[in-house]
Amino acid sequence: MSLTDLKNDQLKLLQNGNEEVFKEIFHTHFHSLYYYAKDFVVRDAIAKEIVQESFLTLWEKKDNLLPNTIIRAYLFSITRNKCLNYLKHIQIENNHKELTKKESLELQLNEIALEYDGNDLYVAKELQKKITQSIDSLPDQCKKIFQMSRWESLKYSEIAEKLNLSVKTVENQMSKALRLLRENLKSYL
Repeated sequence: MSLTDLKNDQLKLLQNGNEEVFKEIFHTHFHSLYYYAKDFVVRDAIAKEIVQESFLTLWEKKDNLLPNTIIRAYLFSITRNKCLNYLKHIQIENNHKELTKKESLELQLNEIALEYDGNDLYVAKELQKKITQSIDSLPDQCKKIFQMSRWESLKYSEIAEKLNLSVKTVENQMSKALRLLRENLKSYL
């Protein structure tokens, strides 16, 4: 069974009201959604509340999910909108009470960031972190050859000469590096 089939089965079970699948989704995504929300709303309790509300919204709207819905992306979208609503609400409250200038400015900037699709920015940051971790986890020689090829733009023959290896060895190590990176990053591809 492919990853796509598994996700489609999970989606169907969720739509049918399966609470175990909902709990699994909650445990899988809560922390990343929490840190995403906290980046924008700053306060821990508010971030947790927003994420809990996001999961409640998912549960309430489970019957309306499209067959190809990517639950992770859907949850990030809900959370983004709830953060944006919260920040707009804070701005209204700021007209009635005074927050520190620093906190007020930070919240305004976060609202602007969310309006310019902060979700994509967050996912890009998350992906960049995962790419870096994946490259760092490569075996030493594999990692070195990959970095020389991709970051220094060296040809395989140049890498082979510098490392005193055959071109075939460099090719094999690059193939291995790309295969391992694809495996580590398959959830992002």
